[in-house]
Amino acid sequence: MAFSVPWYRSLYGLFTVDHARKLMLSFFKKKPPKGNNGKINLIWHVGAGKTGTSSIQYTLHHNQQLLEKQGFKYLGLMLEGAYNNFYSWQKPALIEEFHKLTAEETENSLHQIFQDTIENARRNGIHTLIWSNESFLGRIEKTRGALKKIEELGVTVRIVVYIRQYEKWAKSAYIQWGINHKTNPGRIIPFREWIQRRKVNFFELLKPIIDDAPESLTVRNMDAVGDTTRDFLKLCHIDFADMAIHRIYESPALEEIYLRAVFNNRIEDPVLPDRFDSSIRKYLTLNSTPDQFLQKILPDNEDLQFVSDLCKQDRDRMNEYLENHGLDPIASDGYATDDPKVNTDIILQTLTEIVMAQALRIGELEKKMNNIP
Repeated sequence: MAFSVPWYRSLYGLFTVDHARKLMLSFFKKKPPKGNNGKINLIWHVGAGKTGTSSIQYTLHHNQQLLEKQGFKYLGLMLEGAYNNFYSWQKPALIEEFHKLTAEETENSLHQIFQDTIENARRNGIHTLIWSNESFLGRIEKTRGALKKIEELGVTVRIVVYIRQYEKWAKSAYIQWGINHKTNPGRIIPFREWIQRRKVNFFELLKPIIDDAPESLTVRNMDAVGDTTRDFLKLCHIDFADMAIHRIYESPALEEIYLRAVFNNRIEDPVLPDRFDSSIRKYLTLNSTPDQFLQKILPDNEDLQFVSDLCKQDRDRMNEYLENHGLDPIASDGYATDDPKVNTDIILQTLTEIVMAQALRIGELEKKMNNIP
């Protein structure tokens, strides 16, 4: 069919006037940008700590563009990755400020953040939000109650938890929060006493969710899945073929654990790991033992034979003199030396105490220097 007039005028010959106008308006109306008007998923990863959570968080943080291309948005530890920051506590360093909020304050603030985030997510084609913070396991109920209200905005909340062998978790947790990041005042608490204060009770922590909303909970065994970062990405249905997978906070060497323990043992207050890092760790090499270091600089038997050959002429003349005076000559059959063996128990304890004391004094001096106008 051909028309000598603009094609849309032919609509008036095919339809009623009102119907034709509606068809024209619908055609010329600007189409909205492509987005997501359906359900939004919130994957809330709550730990446990010492199950690879830092590696998961670091990987998500450093692959945000790739995630968003697939429809995922990482919100960070304290929702600092949301589209807008409304509250001062939306920073990883201010986790405890958030936990101090009342239930009502928690509900109101999360509702504002997620309402804005969901609207922006839909406009940008995002279908899944990811919030990861291990501090929630053990004090989850207040925030979980607030997130129930978020479901009214068209969000499906899924809680993901990783657990591991109790003994492994206890040892790793003690090294982290009993030594590296000393969370108690006073001296380092021995393991047995520390673990009695912080019992490993995964089931008790998860029981409120198991009783109330078991369908919202996904529990993964770290020892069974191996690489928790890749397992988490698979769980979220994220294609990570082009992503850089990071491993953070590998267990420190025993030598470093020892140095941190001695350092933190001298500090009365709880102490963060970065205090040791800035004072001591940046100078550590930990690439040889005291014996190995001394072996590199002290003479061995080959070196001493070199001395014997070098001094032969002088020694012969000296011995001639001694013999002429009825004295015993200097031995000329070589001299053997033993490999150096340092009593590391004594030297390490002594030097470590000195270094830690000096580091603390330097830290105090730096504070005073910073306060000088």
